[in-house]
Amino acid sequence: MKTYIFHFLLTFLGLFMTSHVSAQLYPISLSERIESASAIIKGKVIAQKSYIDSKDNIYTANLIQVEAIFKGKTEEQVVVVTKGGRVDDRIVKWAHALSLVPNQEGYFFLIPSDIEPFRDGQYDFENLRIYADIQGFIRLLIDPVSKVLIGRDPFHTYTDIKSELTDVIEKITHEKVIYLNGKDEKEKRSGVRYHFTNFNLSNNVVTLIYASTLLLVLKNYIKAVFF
Repeated sequence: MKTYIFHFLLTFLGLFMTSHVSAQLYPISLSERIESASAIIKGKVIAQKSYIDSKDNIYTANLIQVEAIFKGKTEEQVVVVTKGGRVDDRIVKWAHALSLVPNQEGYFFLIPSDIEPFRDGQYDFENLRIYADIQGFIRLLIDPVSKVLIGRDPFHTYTDIKSELTDVIEKITHEKVIYLNGKDEKEKRSGVRYHFTNFNLSNNVVTLIYASTLLLVLKNYIKAVFF
């Protein structure tokens, strides 16, 4: 009897430790995410709908407006299926699983979905799912301190999106980025740009000429005249 109880406790402890370890979130490198994803896009959540599949599981269909394609081929809109959601009074949430909300924007690392799709006229697009769950989405947001656009995943903040993220993706994939709105990302930088046209030391007068974008500044040349 004592031997039986001992083996039972060992088995229970082993199951507990296994489930505890599997619940931990381990970082997956950016290079692995890039190489493993069949498609990488920049996009925005424009609609979502939770549903119950034929096996009584709850999923959420997230309709994504694609803004740029960094790897693979997709339509202008795709459906990203995530685990969990709310249907009537039933709510299901998964630990470490991605949960999106409308108007969220960012970079999606995607693979083909093996989940039963939600069939509705608005959502009749290619169904994909996130590679590496919560780590497969790098959210874009304005940093509250620096007031600049940054990217963020569970383990890293991308303060320079171009050098830390998009340039890395292009280097690994060797694919040319397709911007679906017809504009290169470099032309959409925000922020106030200035250049000097006159600097008078005797009168302490500085005249600034406003330029709406950095490209406009470069076109008009950067001038600094000292007297």
